[in-house]
Amino acid sequence: MIYRELKEERFELSRDERGFYDLKLVAGEEVTIDDVKKIEAFIATQYNGDRIPLLVEMEYGATVSEGVQEHLKSSPSRHSTADAFVIHTFAHKLIVQFYLKFYQPTKPTKVFSSKDKAAAWIKTQMRA
Repeated sequence: MIYRELKEERFELSRDERGFYDLKLVAGEEVTIDDVKKIEAFIATQYNGDRIPLLVEMEYGATVSEGVQEHLKSSPSRHSTADAFVIHTFAHKLIVQFYLKFYQPTKPTKVFSSKDKAAAWIKTQMRA
């Protein structure tokens, strides 16, 4: 099956052939709450709202604006069953650690330094 992709200035979203959403935050860009809502709407309409794991790769200098983490914790539109974050910088580590400690996600969530390791972990979540 061929899936559509959503490519914007600050992010790119696709559905990986291995069965998870692949979200890349573009280097040097700040993802906003409006971007997150656009992603959620795209998943709902183009992917029929399928609930599958999400891999988020934060490229160098990518960040998220105020309110994004709060929205991700409480949004009823979340379509992921597990979240894997691929980080490359200390700043990303701080962002994700804050999210994990302060918002305490209720779904399996893990941080990785490589996309291959994140994809391997997601595979184990798909069997769970």
